[in-house]
Amino acid sequence: MLTVKKKKPLADPIKRIGLNAEPLARDIVIQIANALGLKVKYDKDEEGNIIGVSAYGGDCLRLADHCTYLQTWVDAGTWKSPYRKDVVIEDEDTFAMEQVQEGYDFDVDEYVIKSQDMDVNKAKMIAYDIRNAINTGIYANNVGAERRHLVATHKLSTPENEESNNEINESKTNKNMKNTIKLNEEQLRQIVAESVKKVLGELCS
Repeated sequence: MLTVKKKKPLADPIKRIGLNAEPLARDIVIQIANALGLKVKYDKDEEGNIIGVSAYGGDCLRLADHCTYLQTWVDAGTWKSPYRKDVVIEDEDTFAMEQVQEGYDFDVDEYVIKSQDMDVNKAKMIAYDIRNAINTGIYANNVGAERRHLVATHKLSTPENEESNNEINESKTNKNMKNTIKLNEEQLRQIVAESVKKVLGELCS
């Protein structure tokens, strides 16, 4: 009699995550993305060198080795998702860009942790947190990454911009004043001309 061996269930891919002694953020992101079945996007410079990696879970979660640009959420249409989470594992400080085109108002919860603070257990915890967030919209942040609340802005407020705006406003004010003075001068000339005519008319009569 033939006996059929039952197939063992496949082990959870997250459990197979393994890191080097001093892993780079890029390697950690790729490992987590692969374990979750997420497609990895490679950002390259003009010479074809990889300068960053990112992966996306549906339209609600981003995993990357650098902070996000909110305009990319607009370009991809993911800004409309009911929840938006961004998990960042970085080697060195990177900075989010919150400026977007006018007409797009949304926010993103970003969780940032340094690769130097990572180990294999934390990588697995992040993977599980991402999986749960994709399904529930709640990112547990079990590794205690720094949470940053990013809000889309339509204009960068800088001292240079404020100075430029002041110059524009001052120029407009001066122009308006000049127009007003010019108009008053014309009116004055007409009044003087009419008065002169009237006086000459009276002298000649």
